[in-house]
Amino acid sequence: MPLVPVAKRFFERLRTFAGTDAGKRLAGTLRGLFFVAIIAVLIYQIGKIGWDRLLRSLPSEPAFYVLLLAMYFLLPVTEAMIYGRFWSLRPWQCIAVMIRKRVLNMDVIGYSGEVYLFMWAKDRVQRTRKAVMGVIKDNLIVTSASSLISALLLIAGLVVSGQFALDQIVELPGPLYAGLGVLVSVFVGVLAYRFRHEIFLLSRRTLAILLAAHVSRFLVGYALLVAAWRVVLPDVPFETWAILLVVLVVINRMPFVPSSDLVFASAGASIAPYLDAPAASVVGMLLVRSAVDRLLSLLFFVSSAWWERRRGQSLTSAPDDALLAEWAGQSGEPDRAEKETSRDAPSRQTPN
Repeated sequence: MPLVPVAKRFFERLRTFAGTDAGKRLAGTLRGLFFVAIIAVLIYQIGKIGWDRLLRSLPSEPAFYVLLLAMYFLLPVTEAMIYGRFWSLRPWQCIAVMIRKRVLNMDVIGYSGEVYLFMWAKDRVQRTRKAVMGVIKDNLIVTSASSLISALLLIAGLVVSGQFALDQIVELPGPLYAGLGVLVSVFVGVLAYRFRHEIFLLSRRTLAILLAAHVSRFLVGYALLVAAWRVVLPDVPFETWAILLVVLVVINRMPFVPSSDLVFASAGASIAPYLDAPAASVVGMLLVRSAVDRLLSLLFFVSSAWWERRRGQSLTSAPDDALLAEWAGQSGEPDRAEKETSRDAPSRQTPN
């Protein structure tokens, strides 16, 4: 029996089951079990370090918490400016939904924030639904590419600067595997360029600007995180923070991982005894970062929802039949979608 049709039928059945009440309950149960497992591992690892030592080592420097706040708002502020530009909105008009989008992607499941953003924007933005989906899709693809590029730039910079050798982190591939990796990368790049008109809605110039903005955001985030760590432990060598930063980058590259900050805290607790830094202080910083992030998410998710309801705006609406048909590729809207040219004068233009 051919493998491709079998796999296609399997994923179709899986997608159908995921849309049922039983599928949604199972997904929620699995996410809950994953969360509980991470908490259990953290409790075990902290017990090995010592709860007393951990509590005495919690950061007390105000600058540490200021930097955490800056890191929290880096993503929603950047995306509020990006989407505001495309949709002729002021950044403050969409900052609330960008915060909720961040919460959904970080604490629920990856890419659920994009679905929520579309549901929010389709009735508020003066664009066709296809144009709204196109901007969200392009920004998502560019964000993923930016994450990979910034991770490669970070690792390359750390290796070139002599912070550590690459073979200390991963086993280096042989010439055959390295060559295959290069060929696959070139092949994917050629395909993406060849079918760019079918993949992307935005122009090449706009995509390049998006790429630069997101790469800069990632690198600024890395710098803020290392700065926060150094505020608490200024005498620890940079090599230690470089190792932790690479671990964070690897974990963040894993798709569909809920509570990635807790996964990072767990990984940090595992390697902390082998680092040139007080293990209790390192774990304390990682746990405080996770706790502060969740407290901010709870505070701003609830307050932003209350603020929009008070202004008479509904948060999201359920998908209607036309929307479901559009997701299935059955929309009767024209193929040409709206594209932005400026904040004040959006117009339609064909892709490059």
